[in-house]
Amino acid sequence: MKTYTILLIGVILATVLVGCAGSSEPIHQQVEVGQTKQEIIEAVGEPDSKENTVKNAEYINGPEEDFWDDIPMGAELEVWGYEDRGGHLNLYFVDGSDRLNYKAFAPEGVVY
Repeated sequence: MKTYTILLIGVILATVLVGCAGSSEPIHQQVEVGQTKQEIIEAVGEPDSKENTVKNAEYINGPEEDFWDDIPMGAELEVWGYEDRGGHLNLYFVDGSDRLNYKAFAPEGVVY
Protein backbone atom coordinates (compact mmCIF):
# COMPACT_ATOMS: atom_id res chain seq x y z
CA MET A 1 0.00 0.00 0.00
CA LYS A 2 2.82 2.43 0.86
CA THR A 3 4.53 1.77 -2.45
CA TYR A 4 1.37 2.67 -4.42
CA THR A 5 0.85 5.83 -2.38
CA ILE A 6 4.43 6.96 -2.93
CA LEU A 7 4.17 6.13 -6.63
CA LEU A 8 0.89 8.05 -6.94
CA ILE A 9 2.35 11.09 -5.19
CA GLY A 10 5.39 10.95 -7.49
CA VAL A 11 3.21 10.82 -10.62
CA ILE A 12 1.05 13.70 -9.42
CA LEU A 13 4.08 15.80 -8.51
CA ALA A 14 5.76 15.15 -11.86
CA THR A 15 2.57 16.04 -13.73
CA VAL A 16 2.19 19.31 -11.84
CA LEU A 17 5.83 20.29 -12.35
CA VAL A 18 5.78 19.55 -16.08
CA GLY A 19 2.47 21.38 -16.47
CA CYS A 20 3.73 24.46 -14.66
CA ALA A 21 7.02 24.56 -16.52
CA GLY A 22 5.36 24.48 -19.93
CA SER A 23 2.55 26.91 -19.25
CA SER A 24 4.43 30.10 -18.36
CA GLU A 25 4.80 32.81 -20.95
CA PRO A 26 8.15 34.43 -21.72
CA ILE A 27 8.89 37.39 -19.44
CA HIS A 28 8.61 39.95 -22.24
CA GLN A 29 4.99 38.89 -22.78
CA GLN A 30 4.12 39.22 -19.08
CA VAL A 31 5.43 42.77 -18.61
CA GLU A 32 3.53 45.80 -19.92
CA VAL A 33 4.42 49.48 -20.11
CA GLY A 34 2.69 51.30 -17.25
CA GLN A 35 3.14 48.54 -14.67
CA THR A 36 4.77 49.53 -11.38
CA LYS A 37 8.11 48.12 -10.32
CA GLN A 38 6.36 46.11 -7.60
CA GLU A 39 3.84 44.65 -10.08
CA ILE A 40 6.70 43.59 -12.36
CA ILE A 41 8.62 41.95 -9.51
CA GLU A 42 5.49 40.10 -8.40
CA ALA A 43 4.85 38.89 -11.95
CA VAL A 44 8.34 37.86 -13.07
CA GLY A 45 10.73 38.27 -10.14
CA GLU A 46 13.74 40.45 -9.50
CA PRO A 47 15.76 41.53 -12.55
CA ASP A 48 19.02 39.81 -13.44
CA SER A 49 20.69 43.23 -13.59
CA LYS A 50 19.98 46.86 -12.73
CA GLU A 51 21.84 49.82 -14.19
CA ASN A 52 21.48 53.54 -13.62
CA THR A 53 22.65 55.72 -16.46
CA VAL A 54 21.95 58.99 -18.24
CA LYS A 55 20.86 59.28 -21.85
CA ASN A 56 23.82 60.91 -23.54
CA ALA A 57 23.62 59.41 -27.03
CA GLU A 58 21.41 60.78 -29.76
CA TYR A 59 21.24 57.44 -31.57
CA ILE A 60 21.17 53.84 -30.42
CA ASN A 61 21.12 50.51 -32.24
CA GLY A 62 18.79 47.73 -31.20
CA PRO A 63 15.16 47.39 -30.21
CA GLU A 64 15.41 50.70 -28.31
CA GLU A 65 15.41 52.49 -31.67
CA ASP A 66 11.60 52.43 -31.57
CA PHE A 67 11.39 54.78 -28.57
CA TRP A 68 14.85 56.28 -28.06
CA ASP A 69 13.87 59.62 -29.65
CA ASP A 70 11.01 59.96 -27.13
CA ILE A 71 13.43 60.05 -24.19
CA PRO A 72 14.87 63.53 -23.59
CA MET A 73 18.65 63.96 -23.72
CA GLY A 74 20.05 63.95 -20.20
CA ALA A 75 17.18 61.89 -18.76
CA GLU A 76 18.09 59.56 -15.92
CA LEU A 77 17.43 55.93 -16.85
CA GLU A 78 17.05 52.96 -14.57
CA VAL A 79 17.38 49.88 -16.74
CA TRP A 80 16.34 46.44 -15.52
CA GLY A 81 17.67 43.49 -17.51
CA TYR A 82 16.16 40.02 -17.74
CA GLU A 83 17.49 36.98 -19.54
CA ASP A 84 14.32 35.81 -21.22
CA ARG A 85 13.36 32.73 -23.13
CA GLY A 86 14.67 33.39 -26.61
CA GLY A 87 16.46 36.67 -25.91
CA HIS A 88 17.10 39.58 -23.55
CA LEU A 89 14.61 42.08 -22.12
CA ASN A 90 15.46 45.61 -20.96
CA LEU A 91 12.94 47.64 -18.96
CA TYR A 92 13.36 51.44 -18.86
CA PHE A 93 12.21 53.65 -15.99
CA VAL A 94 12.78 57.33 -16.87
CA ASP A 95 13.62 60.13 -14.39
CA GLY A 96 12.80 58.16 -11.24
CA SER A 97 9.46 56.83 -12.46
CA ASP A 98 7.96 53.95 -10.48
CA ARG A 99 6.05 52.89 -13.60
CA LEU A 100 7.61 51.20 -16.60
CA ASN A 101 8.08 53.72 -19.41
CA TYR A 102 9.58 51.53 -22.14
CA LYS A 103 10.55 47.93 -22.79
CA ALA A 104 12.89 46.49 -25.39
CA PHE A 105 13.20 42.82 -26.26
CA ALA A 106 16.20 41.66 -28.28
CA PRO A 107 15.65 38.16 -29.69
CA GLU A 108 18.59 35.80 -29.38
CA GLY A 109 20.80 35.78 -32.46
CA VAL A 110 19.52 39.06 -33.94
CA VAL A 111 22.31 41.47 -34.89
CA TYR A 112 21.59 45.20 -34.93
